Amino acid sequence: MSWLRALPWLIAALGLVVGGGGALWYRSEYHKQVAAREAGRTAAEKAAREALAQAQARSDTIIVEQAQRIAEIAQRANTVRERIIYAPVTNVCATSPAVRAALGGLQSRSRPSDGGDPKAGGDTPAAVPGPAGR
Repeated sequence: MSWLRALPWLIAALGLVVGGGGALWYRSEYHKQVAAREAGRTAAEKAAREALAQAQARSDTIIVEQAQRIAEIAQRANTVRERIIYAPVTNVCATSPAVRAALGGLQSRSRPSDGGDPKAGGDTPAAVPGPAGR
């Protein structure tokens, strides 16, 4: 019967061992989860940095192309403006060389550069596309 006296102490010791082992296991699982979250966050940050770098490169390319197109349009406008300014002035408005130069400039702007359908619009796309159906 002496073992019955030791039984509560054995049960308590076993509980401490199992509880301590369970706590250590749980702690190791927690640290694995923290490491996995950190790795995921690091990968997401890296992907975001790469996407931002690609977007900046595309943006720079688009800005350069737009600047070139704006320079071309400005040059064409200056050419038409000079023809209008240096055209001889007369009293007959509709048939004057200045009006013909202005109308010629407008017609050349409305004509597509590839010789296609003039009703299809110029070679300059809309700045902001409208919603579908409008």
